[in-house]
Amino acid sequence: MTDSARRRFFRKHFSTPSISFCGLDPEDRRWTEPQKKPGVPADPEHPGPAPTRRIFGFVSRRSGSGPTGLGRTGRFGGGGGGGHCNQCHLFAEQDPEQPAKAIVNFVNKVLLQQQQQQQQLGARASARSQVV
Repeated sequence: MTDSARRRFFRKHFSTPSISFCGLDPEDRRWTEPQKKPGVPADPEHPGPAPTRRIFGFVSRRSGSGPTGLGRTGRFGGGGGGGHCNQCHLFAEQDPEQPAKAIVNFVNKVLLQQQQQQQQLGARASARSQVV
């Protein structure tokens, strides 16, 4: 993931095992970029009503003792640092070349491939233990 405006982060990586769900907004809600000044379009290159953008997101598992400090100082990690919490990350389409549906399909394909690889490894390990 890359924040091209670099407002929150430049680039953030999420490992495949940390992602538990990825999908489009089931109610098809849209995000509209707010106007910077009254009467001035949000995107000067495209005057007129601001386009609405599809919302999508994913849920990631995060250790409660991560860099946010939730485990030691917050409530989510149980205070002792041993807990886990889920984080929901929401996004809106930005580039017509990369629609939300395509991003969600790609992420889900990668998640499915990872799950299938883990199942195959588990089956091989089980077969080896039965032979020995």
